[in-house]
Amino acid sequence: MTTQSPGAPHQAPATPEPHPDHRFQADALRNRPSATGATRILGLDGLRAVAVLVVLGFHFGIGWLGGGFFGVDVFYVLSGFLITGLLVAEFDRRGRIGLATFWLRRARRLLPALLLVLVAVTFLVRYAEPSGAIAGYRGNALSALFYASNWWQVANSGNYFVATGATSPLAHTWSLAVEEQFYLVWPLVVLAVLHLARPFRRGVQAVLAVAALGALASAVEMGVLFRPGTNTTRIYFGTDTHAQSVLVGAVLACVLTLVERRRGGTGMDPSARTPAARAVLVGAGLGGIAVIAVLSHALGGASALTYRGGFAVVAVGAALVIAGVATVPGGVLARVLSVPVLVWLGTISYGIYLWHFPVFVFLDGSRTGLRGPLLFGARTVTTVGLAAASFYLVERPVIEGRFWRTLRSAGPALAAVAVTVAVVVAGTTGEATAAPTTPAGLVGAGATGAEWQAVHLTSFDGSGHRLRVLIVGDSLALTVAVGLARYAGTYGIDLGGRSHTGCGVATAVPLLDHGVVGDPFGNCTMWPTWWADDMRQLHPQVVGLVIGFWEVVDRVVQGRMQHLGDPAFDAYEADQLEHAVAVLTSGGANVALFTSPYFRTGEQPDGNPWPQDDPARVDQLNRIIAEVARRHPGRVAVIPLHQFLDPDGHFTWTLDGQVARQGDGVHTTLAAGTYLAPRVLPLLADLAPPR
Repeated sequence: MTTQSPGAPHQAPATPEPHPDHRFQADALRNRPSATGATRILGLDGLRAVAVLVVLGFHFGIGWLGGGFFGVDVFYVLSGFLITGLLVAEFDRRGRIGLATFWLRRARRLLPALLLVLVAVTFLVRYAEPSGAIAGYRGNALSALFYASNWWQVANSGNYFVATGATSPLAHTWSLAVEEQFYLVWPLVVLAVLHLARPFRRGVQAVLAVAALGALASAVEMGVLFRPGTNTTRIYFGTDTHAQSVLVGAVLACVLTLVERRRGGTGMDPSARTPAARAVLVGAGLGGIAVIAVLSHALGGASALTYRGGFAVVAVGAALVIAGVATVPGGVLARVLSVPVLVWLGTISYGIYLWHFPVFVFLDGSRTGLRGPLLFGARTVTTVGLAAASFYLVERPVIEGRFWRTLRSAGPALAAVAVTVAVVVAGTTGEATAAPTTPAGLVGAGATGAEWQAVHLTSFDGSGHRLRVLIVGDSLALTVAVGLARYAGTYGIDLGGRSHTGCGVATAVPLLDHGVVGDPFGNCTMWPTWWADDMRQLHPQVVGLVIGFWEVVDRVVQGRMQHLGDPAFDAYEADQLEHAVAVLTSGGANVALFTSPYFRTGEQPDGNPWPQDDPARVDQLNRIIAEVARRHPGRVAVIPLHQFLDPDGHFTWTLDGQVARQGDGVHTTLAAGTYLAPRVLPLLADLAPPR
């Protein structure tokens, strides 16, 4: 998101007197510094407000804003436009660019509010959430602090558009990281190009060419890397693939700078001189607003068009809006975007963006009892209130004071960063800090590498007279197996696991997971081959099948989206389980079908539970499991995992005072393994075939 909000200190280029059609601007704001020319263009603040409201609508549950994430790209275009204008103007004025001064200005503008949010969120994670509920928080917080959150999240394979369980309250900081990486690299590029391509006009043309080629390359790379139905986190969070929007803003800055330069002026707000030009530019700006609105409604995070041109089109639309506002400041578009409430919201938009996602995470339906519009209103009011307090009490005093004004004042900044690091580390000490999608994070921070390797066995060699038990299934099978493995020897069992994350026995696609339609794990249809190979290679005597979550999601069966409870889906699920039993008994093993526990994978943005968390779906799955087992007496038994984990008939976080479920509301903890061992392992031992 843009950080060049009103009042942000920077050097304004020397410019002629304000254009006459700027007179509609409020006197109190007229002469504040501007990257665009002599007078700050209030309509750009209004555009910031529109962008941040679109993002809020997307995250806070306005259903018709399925592509509201495009609001971030509007901020990117604004940032590319303003920052490039500042850099080019400084080089024109001074023959150089003060990189240290530029970066310190950015730090002064960005760090105070970010540090405040990080400290506040760390306290909330520590004291308002169950222990370990937000796995990987330490890494998320530190990567946010050092503006590497996008790559940290890419490395940990989180899916921004499919949130399961406790969402990190700092997930949104990926966008700040992309922008800060631009702030770090782009000034070096601009400086080098302007030095090499003198005189100044030719240098600006060269910067324009570099920005245009970079934007094109970024958009093409995103389109090429996109694969329908797969996790889009890499191409959505990648600095390289998402740079297109920032660079479109840079292109616009160079174009308007060249136009103004040709007229003998400086800045980036050349006034349209003829009625026809004004009409065209205002019409183009209104068209840009329409493009942003239509795509924010029509596209989503899984749409192919989003990645194959959608971001580029939105960026161009935002550039048209900026051009229409900057060149026709008295036009209808500029006037609408300059209404006081939008200007004020744009002024505090950085804080709104920073605070809105923590508010979304912590101010939820379960805590407030609110749903729908009431929850949306509560979140919006809270976010704006926190952002206003941050701006007036923290951000503006730093911006307008003498603090951090020189290179020598970098010391306090480093001290503040060090304090924040200490708070984050102290606040997460003893917590499950591994990312939830890594092996250590999935099975719990207390699991050792040795336990992980022991469960993922390659053979049962050395079992001796112990019963060879193999646990297969989805990722819940993994956490159950890891929890039981340390106790298995006590019951004469050698226990191993061969789970496949995301793959149960239901494989019909596309599926609907947390509002996103797709095929997130494209190889799940291979489970019969995987398990048949396991039977031939490992020769288990007992096989336990643990499934659940991927059975209760909606899937397309017989041409329409269905779920457990629909007769056609129930028949499909029963057939898949019968096939599983046939594969798993093919080597002579007996089979234990584990029933499914209940799930609690978070809330929809409007505060309502997700459909796949409906207990009725789990109940129906367990009835089908029991029926399939009854058809195979003596070979197939049922282990009532749901009765052990949810003894009161509903989702349960704790058992015997210990947290039994991970923060995603799906997987079990190591403590759950301690609880389950004396209940489950004897049942598995009883299934030993006669010798």
